[in-house]
Amino acid sequence: MATFEHGTSLPAYRIVSANHGWLWLTRSFQLFKPQPGLWIVFTLIFFIIHAMVTSVPYIGALGNILSPILFSGIVAGCLAIERNEELELGYLFAGFRQRTEQLAVIGVAAVIGTLVVTLVAFAPALLVGGTQLFANVVAGDMSSMHNLGVFGGLIVIASLFIFAALMLVLNMTLWFATCLHVLRDVPPVEALKIGLEATYHNLAPLAVYAVLGALLTMLAIIPVGLGLLVMFPLMLISGYTTFQDVFATE
Repeated sequence: MATFEHGTSLPAYRIVSANHGWLWLTRSFQLFKPQPGLWIVFTLIFFIIHAMVTSVPYIGALGNILSPILFSGIVAGCLAIERNEELELGYLFAGFRQRTEQLAVIGVAAVIGTLVVTLVAFAPALLVGGTQLFANVVAGDMSSMHNLGVFGGLIVIASLFIFAALMLVLNMTLWFATCLHVLRDVPPVEALKIGLEATYHNLAPLAVYAVLGALLTMLAIIPVGLGLLVMFPLMLISGYTTFQDVFATE
């Protein structure tokens, strides 16, 4: 059974240089290498569970509540690798066995945060094209864009980039908050506050991480998408490596 060790003092974060965005990815690969097959299985189960819940009509958006619970299992797996222990499938469900209610609080923040990010990012598209275009763009339907003209199209494209950037900030905040709770015993609300502050002060490495991650993902797609079997686990593991770097205790 996975267990989380934690300290009792309120953790401090570091402001790291931009090149650490690359280090987060390389350190993730070091954790992936010992047992790549099981990490791939971990990732497939992670996304299958998440996809199944989010596809349920009317309550699908609440599937984001599960994200911190599932991610805590990724954290448990990373800890096992660092301790030279065997990675076990049961680690993925560590968040369902302990701290579930507290992790769900972080999940609720994920739902609210996603809603706020969506409204902020696509507000310009709403003003330009109205509620129907807003609904189509959020749903991924770009068929209405040809009616907007060049300016309107640029507004929608800008909204998409803003959405991606804000979601990256939100995801990093949630990674930090989850790790702060399960590893340092920080209460969920306090963990979210510290996580957001740490993310804000580390936007430079986060930008490098995002660009490199996007490039590597595009390269991973080339061999019939098989590279994604490596890339997706790395992205999940990187949530842990970013935390360990920014909140390093040494």
